[in-house]
Amino acid sequence: FFDWNLMQMFGPRALRRPLMNHHKVLVRRAVHSATQDGSSQPLLNWVYASKATKKDISDEDMERLLTQARKNNHRDHITGLLLYVNGAFIQAIEGDPTTVQDTKRRIMKDPRHTDIVTLHEAPLTQRNFPHWE
Repeated sequence: FFDWNLMQMFGPRALRRPLMNHHKVLVRRAVHSATQDGSSQPLLNWVYASKATKKDISDEDMERLLTQARKNNHRDHITGLLLYVNGAFIQAIEGDPTTVQDTKRRIMKDPRHTDIVTLHEAPLTQRNFPHWE
């Protein structure tokens, strides 16, 4: 399922060669590490791929998007990563299950995204990206 989605997003040769070598890859960390308080609260991880509705996202547009995402993520104790390549996004989001579901609903309604596909959604025992900000 994941391989098929990558092929749909990036083309059939994307799986046969490293993306970093053949595409301009913009990796931005739009997350803020939540306070590590040692609590054992349940976590949820959601990974999705989508196409940007605007084909050429400028650096300024990306910075605005990241500034807002960092603000929201800090407020909501969300961590993860954001990958933007050739007009497509792949994002991993992790945090409190209710907050992740709320974020998912917000992204699903965001007019900057189209063709949103869930690649992975599962509970976590610990964060994969605890220090990314």
